[in-house]
Amino acid sequence: MAARHQLEVITGRKDRMLTLRAYADVGRQVQIGFYHTRDVNPYPWLSGVSPVTGPRAFARVNTNKWGLITRLRVM
Repeated sequence: MAARHQLEVITGRKDRMLTLRAYADVGRQVQIGFYHTRDVNPYPWLSGVSPVTGPRAFARVNTNKWGLITRLRVM
């Protein structure tokens, strides 16, 4: 896209992602976890995350995620 001068893409910008996870054992069979994913995507419209046409074309979209995980061990 940069070589063709399309969709406002410039060479050298990078997509970076950081995921943090924490787990805690609750008893012998249950584990509870939490995660946070921070995504810095300079071109979300190339990934299909945001539109390239319409009123929200090329809009920045928050792709950060939060989550809660529960695991149950069956023995």
